[in-house]
Amino acid sequence: MADPAKAKEYYERGMSYYSGKGAERSFKEALKWFREAAGQGSADAMYMMGVMNTDGKGLDKSNKRAVKWMVKAADNGHVEAMRIAGNCYCHGVAVEQNDTKAAEYYRKAAENGDVSSMFSLACYLFSGEGVEENNDEGLSWLNKAVDAGYAPAMSRIAEMHRYGLVVEQSYPKAVGFYESAASKGDGTAMLSLGEMYLGGEGVDQDTAKGAEWITRAAEAGSADAMYTLGEMYLRGDGVAESKEDGVRWLKAASEAGNIMAKMALERIRD
Repeated sequence: MADPAKAKEYYERGMSYYSGKGAERSFKEALKWFREAAGQGSADAMYMMGVMNTDGKGLDKSNKRAVKWMVKAADNGHVEAMRIAGNCYCHGVAVEQNDTKAAEYYRKAAENGDVSSMFSLACYLFSGEGVEENNDEGLSWLNKAVDAGYAPAMSRIAEMHRYGLVVEQSYPKAVGFYESAASKGDGTAMLSLGEMYLGGEGVDQDTAKGAEWITRAAEAGSADAMYTLGEMYLRGDGVAESKEDGVRWLKAASEAGNIMAKMALERIRD
């Protein structure tokens, strides 16, 4: 039978060895005490077992063991582990991909206040993958993530307003949410804002401002923005025409996995 007092004692001892605070740092000793604490039902210790297997601290790295421990921690109430378990099942990391299980763990985490999981659950509810499609519930979870200031959720609700998906089409709302997401460093939102200024969608057409937002998105790591910016330089659209800069951004986009950029580079070589 699990002993909560021992679980707490063993977990804290493990953390002392793991952090080097209160004891000389030793991952092997930390692992030993986390394993003891996990045996006494400590979800925190189960989570740390997952972390140590992921990082290869105190033992050989093993994603399979890491996910096993994360799932166990999630099943014992650890909220961050719930989100991680959802991610693993969503993307098939060291487990067979399973949208139903992913949605289940995201729901558990969302119900316990995890903002990222609120967004992930909303996406599942909109798509109907792994769960019954439910736009109303999806919108409810998405709005909770937006209210919590989660940039990807702001970008998604902006897209929905831009195209009239689930919600009423509204360019002003789209721009507002994109700007909020962009202010938090969201590259997708920056790119979308740039596209709207280039096309005059709900704003006065402004190629210079569009180029500015797309440049910021590219610099933030958006492969799609890198590709768009590269093409803009080749055409001199909103920026000074420059084959050198165009090729540079297309190469960056191609290296980041953008297929269109790869095709554009092949076109230039021909």
